[in-house]
Amino acid sequence: MIKLLLKSLNSRKGFSLIIVILAMMIFAILGWTLTSMQSGDFEVNSRSFDSERALYLADAGVQEAIYLLFNRNDTFDNDTEILNRTLGLGQYQVNRVTNGSIVTVVSSGFIPNITSPRATRQIRLMVTLGGGFANTLAVIDLLDWSLASAHTVGIDANISAGNYSGDGDATYNELGQDYSNSSPLKPPGSGDRNLNAAMPTIEMDWFYYNSSAFWPYPSSRDITGTTDGSSTSGNTVYVNIVNFFTNMEGQVVRNLGSGHGTWNSNDWAVIAAVNVNGKQATIDGASRGLTWRNDPVRLARRYSDTNPKPAGPVNGINYIGAEIVGRTRADTLIDLRNNDFSFYDESIVCEGDIIVVGTNKLSSKFSSSGGAGSHERPAFATKEGNITSIASVSGADKREISGLIFSKNGTISLNYLRYPTLGVAAWHRGCMAYGRRVILDGDITMRRIESGVPEEGEGFGSGDIPTSVTWQEQ
Repeated sequence: MIKLLLKSLNSRKGFSLIIVILAMMIFAILGWTLTSMQSGDFEVNSRSFDSERALYLADAGVQEAIYLLFNRNDTFDNDTEILNRTLGLGQYQVNRVTNGSIVTVVSSGFIPNITSPRATRQIRLMVTLGGGFANTLAVIDLLDWSLASAHTVGIDANISAGNYSGDGDATYNELGQDYSNSSPLKPPGSGDRNLNAAMPTIEMDWFYYNSSAFWPYPSSRDITGTTDGSSTSGNTVYVNIVNFFTNMEGQVVRNLGSGHGTWNSNDWAVIAAVNVNGKQATIDGASRGLTWRNDPVRLARRYSDTNPKPAGPVNGINYIGAEIVGRTRADTLIDLRNNDFSFYDESIVCEGDIIVVGTNKLSSKFSSSGGAGSHERPAFATKEGNITSIASVSGADKREISGLIFSKNGTISLNYLRYPTLGVAAWHRGCMAYGRRVILDGDITMRRIESGVPEEGEGFGSGDIPTSVTWQEQ
């Protein structure tokens, strides 16, 4: 009996040992499984995190490409240039391919680097280009060339306008009279004639902040006032503001009162002398004092052979007026009544009107020695004003202007307009006009040349603007 009992006890111990061993094996397997699962989750999470970081890097590349393209930066202005950047714990690479009006930008992000990436993401950006500075003439409202139709007209490259008038009547876009997109072209020349009321713009603020020659100066001075009713008489104009006329000899005072406000000769005058603490100005020409009493007046910048451009270092940009910093807009008058006048390597960018008076010759030319970007700045540009030639002139070379003539919201009205064809070859930038309304008279010779496209246009690449942008992750 005792032996049987001992044998039973020994049998139970062996069975318990087997159970313990099996339990240990099960726990070991469970531990290994849990460890493997945790390790796998960590690896999955790490790969997912790396992939997201690679996507952010690719997006950073797209953003840089867009910035460089819209600002026409020469580090990314053709299809042979590639952007390679290290950012944080990774890198990105960007290239571009141009196919007609389509620019494709491909940006790839890599973690940790391009040569041995753990994760890679790619973004493709497709931009359809249209409009931009691709035309010789771009007009929002009406291109009226009826006054020029009896003269020699040659406008090469494309024209885009909301409406055309070639015969001067009230019916626009009459085929064969006002407008035609087939031979013979109306207006004469080469390129397409499109009915399209659209044009790009230029960044006026950029020219203000990058100008080296300003008017008025100092910027804090008043350029608007009201004439005194008793002290204004004869050839004297009195404004009760100390130093209002100080240093304004040779400049213009303009009457903006009721019954005035035009650029007719009775509504403006050149300041000949200043006295009475800058409150009184002696003006040239006919007596205007009696008709100018108690009227609002505004000073204007004048260019002429006797009133040259300001001395000192000039980077080629003359800025007249600056509404963007709170000042009243100013106007520009180019005085050709006595002699010819020329601008060389200089842009006139104005907040108000740019008015040409007199029958002598106006030239605007740009040379290769004009400094960085001088070839790609407008000849004349205004934000809200008109660009107008007042006098009726004759002669094929009276308005010889190289580059872009631009009015954001005004009318361009010029006669006998042509681009330079003689002299230094670098001056030959063609002649283009972009405005809300354009009126042409006399002999007209215009063409588009790439170097005449303004550098600071709100454009994409070489002067074009995007009409559609498609973002796609690869």
